[in-house]
Amino acid sequence: MGRLEKLLLVLVGALVLFVGVQLVRAPHRTPPPVPVAQQGAEESPVPDARPATRVLVAPSRTARLNDLVVSARSSQEPPPMRDLVEIRSTLLAGQAGTYVGDMLATQDSVLFRWPERRVHGIRVWVEDGRSIRDWSRGFGDMARSVFDEWQFTGSPLRFEFVLDTVSSDIRVHWIDNFASQQIGSATRLVDQSNWIVGADITIAVHDSVGRAFSPTEITGIVRHEVGHALGLGHSADRRTLMFPEETMFDITPADQLTLKLIYSIPPGAVNK
Repeated sequence: MGRLEKLLLVLVGALVLFVGVQLVRAPHRTPPPVPVAQQGAEESPVPDARPATRVLVAPSRTARLNDLVVSARSSQEPPPMRDLVEIRSTLLAGQAGTYVGDMLATQDSVLFRWPERRVHGIRVWVEDGRSIRDWSRGFGDMARSVFDEWQFTGSPLRFEFVLDTVSSDIRVHWIDNFASQQIGSATRLVDQSNWIVGADITIAVHDSVGRAFSPTEITGIVRHEVGHALGLGHSADRRTLMFPEETMFDITPADQLTLKLIYSIPPGAVNK
């Protein structure tokens, strides 16, 4: 073996010794753990850096909370005869099975109702919504039948259907959809004595994403908003029609009992 070959062997040995020493000194590294949510998941070829979003299913169902507006309007109705002791006694005796407590909590302890209208009925006008996409002529008949349903719940009310807005007390309007997630609204007009003297109801045919409501859903929305027009507020019981979300489509016994109770006492504050 020549001198040059011996020199090469010495250099190779020195290099192998240096690499071995460096490997021994280097800290032991383990691969980072895979997050639990990604284990077993198929790796995406192009990672998406956008934040995750939640998609709300039928968001319009939860949009009743602010659907009631109370607006002042003077009238010639005589003020009611009020006996606070008797009012409180009647409320105490009749509150079982009702949500009148929920209403008082959100209405500053004030109850609103129409004067008795057994002889001269409350005049109702229902708009023709034929210009609105997916509107059906049957919706108008349905809206009128809803008033008839509320008439037989024990309140001293009767309804007459008129052909013009000028002579009407309650007006029912149709729109394609609300700009927000709302599905219906009611503006209740009350006078200086807290008598209800008028109301405007607006019903959407589509939800906020453009889906057409079914006839059952439309009927439930109308029943709810008519309840507001007659004096009912919101209930905290989701098993009632007047719960802020559309969980029920029909008038329930609690809705009937609550309406009957508020029409057994005069309107106004129950705490003074």
